[in-house]
This record gives sequence, structure tokens and C-alpha cells, in this order.
Amino acid sequence: MNTSPDRPCPQCKHGDVVERRNKCTGQPFYGCSRYPDCKFAVADLAQLAPSALAPVYADAPAPAAADSELVAAVRELAEAITNLARKVGSSIPPNTQLRPDSSVS
Repeated sequence: MNTSPDRPCPQCKHGDVVERRNKCTGQPFYGCSRYPDCKFAVADLAQLAPSALAPVYADAPAPAAADSELVAAVRELAEAITNLARKVGSSIPPNTQLRPDSSVS
């Protein structure tokens, strides 16, 4: 059984996600080290959200705070791009979403 303290169980928050083998097929799967008290299991670690496998740090900002800072930064950047486009004379229709492969003339 392969265990890692950096992978807390996303369901019970007390156990660790460990690799196990199916008794019938021998295929690997991942489950909580606290089984049978916690029945968490997935076939592949990719099925878990990245945040579920990430180590938890006490000094990390709360997700809501980080999200609001990112949203504010993106809005500020969008406003700066729009203002720059107006200064150089480019006409960007309102509510246009620019994509990396699109060109503005």
C-alpha cells in the first residue's frame, strides 16, 4: 500500500489517499487509509480536483480572497487594454471577446 501525507482524504479529512489493488482484477485504485470507516475511493487520481490533492498550508489565503483578487486583476487588465485600444484608434466593438488567434484591425 502506497501512502503519502501530502494527499489528505477529501471526504473525511482525517485519512490519507492511498493506492490499493482490486482483489478480483488487480487494477489499482485510490482510497482512504481509514477504510472501512471512510469509504472514499476513485479509480484514478486525475478524477480528483487538484485542490483535493494539494497539501494544506495554514498561511495560504482563503480561496474566496484569492478568487476576488484574481477577478479584480483581470478587470483592471481588461480596462487597461480597452483604454490602450481607444488611444491608438482601434475600434473594438463592445462585448467583444478577443481570442489569441483573432486579430483586431
